Amino acid sequence: MNEIEDLLSEIRENDKNLVWLIIAQLMISLQTLNKSIENKEQFINAIDSFVDYQNYDLISQIKNQIYKKIAILDKTKFSEIINLLCCQSNAELINLLKEVEDLIYPRTVHIKTLPDNFLKLLVKLADIKTKDKILDPSGNTSNIWKAILRNNHNQELTLEGPNLFINASIYIIGKYLKANNLIIYQGNSLENPKYVSDGKLQLFNKILSLPPLRERINIDYAKDKYNRFRYGKLLKTRIDMAYLSNIVSSLNEKGKAIVVVPDGILFRESNDKIIRRNLVKQDWVESVISFTGNILTNASIPINILIINKNKTKLKGKILFIDAKQKGWTEKNRFITSISEVGKKKIIQLYENPKNEAGISQIICNSEFNGSLIVKDYVLPVETKINGVTYKIDYNNLEKIETNSLKNMVSLLPGYNVLKGDDSDKGNVLVIKGTDLSGGKIKYNKNLNKISIKKTANKYLLQPNDILLTIKGDVGKVGIVSKDAPFPMIATANLLILRPNGKVDPYWLKLYLESPLGQFYIKRKINSSISVVSISLRDIKNLPIPVVDIEKQRRISINYKKKKNMLDKKLEEIDKQYKQLKSNLNQQLDINSILERK
Repeated sequence: MNEIEDLLSEIRENDKNLVWLIIAQLMISLQTLNKSIENKEQFINAIDSFVDYQNYDLISQIKNQIYKKIAILDKTKFSEIINLLCCQSNAELINLLKEVEDLIYPRTVHIKTLPDNFLKLLVKLADIKTKDKILDPSGNTSNIWKAILRNNHNQELTLEGPNLFINASIYIIGKYLKANNLIIYQGNSLENPKYVSDGKLQLFNKILSLPPLRERINIDYAKDKYNRFRYGKLLKTRIDMAYLSNIVSSLNEKGKAIVVVPDGILFRESNDKIIRRNLVKQDWVESVISFTGNILTNASIPINILIINKNKTKLKGKILFIDAKQKGWTEKNRFITSISEVGKKKIIQLYENPKNEAGISQIICNSEFNGSLIVKDYVLPVETKINGVTYKIDYNNLEKIETNSLKNMVSLLPGYNVLKGDDSDKGNVLVIKGTDLSGGKIKYNKNLNKISIKKTANKYLLQPNDILLTIKGDVGKVGIVSKDAPFPMIATANLLILRPNGKVDPYWLKLYLESPLGQFYIKRKINSSISVVSISLRDIKNLPIPVVDIEKQRRISINYKKKKNMLDKKLEEIDKQYKQLKSNLNQQLDINSILERK
């Protein structure tokens, strides 16, 4: 055992080339070619005799890599390692291979390990038949392939991925699992799909995939000879949408795809929205299931299962949305979150027998599709927690309220992007940050930073009655600029400035935005799928504001401010009395003679 640990340590710290000897030893032993090997020549002959015509190109590349690594090892070192590996069983070598993979590759190729129950859910949703031909065009990014082979080791499964070691590892483990119909192509399926026959793209019954979350590829999608990206123009930075287009194009006329995606692909505007509309227009989007974060290793972002089905039955002309972020549907295991057995069964039940269930699932007609496939846009919560208080939501009464969009009542102005070097003791403009908003007030204190700005930045200067709203970080905090504020001031870029246009009372609008209903609308639109929690300008523009006569708004504002000022004075007096009480106590305890307050 100590020798194996020493080998792992050497691989980790000094020589990653040694991993290929583990691959080589498994190739020999799994083919029962493990004759007495005493030197490099005999070892190379044993590798030469390994044959798999189904994966001819991959095996050729693996062999070439092994030969290169063997060539740079001296005879003593080679013999030492081979003698050690020969003493291990196939199971022990497989475990060693997994350890090596974890040591070297997770961060560099972004392999995301999905929990077992989540994998079982994917396989169940795919409804895989014995004769189905299955594809994962991003086969290096997850362990979905393993779940498919465990379900049926004879399943016809095709993978393509760019990392030779990962492909070799998958191939060897597949052999160990007795996978007789596993085909692996070395390459990038976006640049050059290898699953081609007679010049045409092979089409599959099922596709299960987790497209790469981060990848940079310079491809001219319009010149693709297989016309895979025909559903809308793709930006070079939108790799996830390119993979989705490739997946849809690789399905046969009755095919189904189960794709694990982050939130972005479901709501981004512009070209992505056009692609989503085209997929819905074809009636191929069958279901979207949203999950919490931390299901993927090394990634805390929320994920979704997007189901594309070219042969819908129960959901023809419709889309099923399921919010899987329900109590009891997930379970935490150290650093990751998985689907509980209860959650898995409930999701499968809802998918197989679609129905509307308040706060959990919602079926919409394709005609109701608003351009977004985000689950929370369709599955409305039955209750919400605002400032620590839980409220039940009556949607019947909510729908009766006549509303107007915020954009019709205010001008929406961005905050100023303050850079590190902008701070200056000689600056004459105060900077208001999100942290300066507290309890509905803007704290004009001595600690505010000062900067100097050019005349061209005067448009960012705040005015009395401007309403400030945090749109990044602690989203939803509200404050109003008072007439006696220490002007000139600017707000930073994590704040949005709402400048009333005369159609709304500023203070009334501020009160509404910080009310439970205003906060409910704001919180529902928060995007937590990126590193910094935020809300989009589009969603802010379209926030529903109740239609209330402006004179009534003013009366509400005046009455509220009057009573609030009265209560503030009472609280101030009570606070003084409380402090005096404490001071008297300190005198009685002779504390003041020892500890004198400055």
